[in-house]
Amino acid sequence: DTLSSTTGENLESVDTLSSTTVDNLESVDTLSSLTLSSQDIQDDCVDTTSSDDGYISSGGIETEDSSSADCSEPYEIRSIPGKGKGMFATRKIFPGEIVLTEVPLIILADDIFIDPEKCERFLDKEVDKMPMHQRQRFLSLSDGRDPENPTYLGRFYTNDMDWDGDVCLCPTMARVNHACAPNADFITRQDKGEQRLVAISIIQPGDEITICYLPSADEGTDIRRVRQDYLLSLYGFRCTCKQCNLEGEDLEANEEVREKIKELQSVGLHKLQNKEIEQLFERCVVVTAKPTYLLQLIQALYNNNPNSQVDKYIQSIRGYVIAMTAYGEDSTQAQLWKERIEIDEFQALQMKI
Repeated sequence: DTLSSTTGENLESVDTLSSTTVDNLESVDTLSSLTLSSQDIQDDCVDTTSSDDGYISSGGIETEDSSSADCSEPYEIRSIPGKGKGMFATRKIFPGEIVLTEVPLIILADDIFIDPEKCERFLDKEVDKMPMHQRQRFLSLSDGRDPENPTYLGRFYTNDMDWDGDVCLCPTMARVNHACAPNADFITRQDKGEQRLVAISIIQPGDEITICYLPSADEGTDIRRVRQDYLLSLYGFRCTCKQCNLEGEDLEANEEVREKIKELQSVGLHKLQNKEIEQLFERCVVVTAKPTYLLQLIQALYNNNPNSQVDKYIQSIRGYVIAMTAYGEDSTQAQLWKERIEIDEFQALQMKI
């Protein structure tokens, strides 16, 4: 009924896993449904081991009136009172589905980005040489640090995104607002020269599409006060998402999970035992950590099992499912984990023999 069940009867065939695409995601609620636990896969493994310049969209439109949208398209940009603009789903979107692909308008090396003076000089030259329609897209973006007197630098720092260690600006994707427990994430595909917006949970028609502006290894998994202070200082707003509006026992439970995450992260991933990494992984799924961070945790579990082919096989399956869902089946990340499945399965079977 879900992706989890595909790793039961069908682990003998990697092709079965790779066939799990948007077409059969209707029963999957969130990415957490895809991030199988070690025990889930261990139970399944018992039987197996024995026998351009703009955006390329899948179809979004910008409109002030949601009723004018073509509901066959996945999103539309609408004005939100008190929040500027935001992106909303025009139809049901499933985990792993690409909402938008966009060619970055600006790509900037990180060593320039961290130096405001160098960054400002770069932007002055870059924006001045843009064609008019590109410049208008850039100038339409907000400056969270000084809304009344927006600058090139302020617009860029407010709306930039990671580009595999460097920084990029995607004006359409920049319309996606923040939530501490988002329903989508941006994924860099440098091999295709594009940034992708990918759903990580089911998004219903009319729901706002959100991403988390904070890194999961740091502030993104921290308690409410830390998240809100960070967002206020860097982006100029105090978050009022569902996670930040929790009260009473719900807030206490959420804060407790996040405090445990920070306790484990503070030790250092390379110093944690596998049991502790599993605990970290499970808690990160609860708070909707980014898929890229979940993959880092799976990689750590994989590295910590050099002499256990069955355990490595388990982590390879988990890594493949996350990588395929977030990056796409044709990505280098998914192919790496798929190759590991094949190698680890063969070696595990050899050990059985």
